[in-house]
Amino acid sequence: WEYPSEQMFFNALRRKGKGDDVAESDVEMIVAIHNNMNERTWDLVLQYEQLHASVCGNPTLRKFMGRPHDLTPKARLKSWLGYGVPFDRHDWWVDRCGKEVRYVIDFYHDDEKSVHDTAPLLRSPDAIKSITMDARPALDSVGAAWDRVHMLALETLGIAPPLPKYTPPPAPKKREESPEMQAAREETESVQRTLEAKCTKAASVLASCDSPETCERAELALQVCMGNVVCPSLAKAFMATLADTGAGGDKAEQALEKLRACVHEFASK
Repeated sequence: WEYPSEQMFFNALRRKGKGDDVAESDVEMIVAIHNNMNERTWDLVLQYEQLHASVCGNPTLRKFMGRPHDLTPKARLKSWLGYGVPFDRHDWWVDRCGKEVRYVIDFYHDDEKSVHDTAPLLRSPDAIKSITMDARPALDSVGAAWDRVHMLALETLGIAPPLPKYTPPPAPKKREESPEMQAAREETESVQRTLEAKCTKAASVLASCDSPETCERAELALQVCMGNVVCPSLAKAFMATLADTGAGGDKAEQALEKLRACVHEFASK
């Protein structure tokens, strides 16, 4: 799945009327915790799904639903026994290679452990110690009930399937440059520095123009400035056609098109 950006998350809170006490400066941490919780929850789901690895080696998440106001039977029973109630509940539907299976997840928070929390990476298993998840198959079938009994027995015996371990992909190998490639790169970087030194003012004029006429003149001035650096012979030829009162408009237009094509080719490198 794809996670929302920090701005998208903040906007969603506001739309739902939940962002009044959240400052934008806090959103980065909130999003990191939210995403980390989802990853840890998925790992717990996959732990159960390993019981069915022989029939499906690649289960996927089909959909999910937040149900924060609906206590699961297990959460209600725990509350009667004096345990705290979860601060959130999710139902996740998993596609087990064509078979849909529902999971229920209760999210609990322990204020006393908050002092030990640290900013989590996406797959950090223990950075957020104050939040725990209880994920298990919903009791929608005999098979789901058996899975819960089976997992409990395996955990009691200390032989439960391990939680998935995230192995980051190896860093890409740095490609070695040939002398020719290095020379070309250095030449391109030198030209870019020259363009910044000579044509920044022309670019600023184009960015602030306020009419079609002034914008057209500013765009032409920038093209000529860049052409003088990147394609000096073509820039010189274009300026010559403008100075030649006997040259027709078509000749100047053709020279300008050649200049623009040369500048565009350099910009696309």
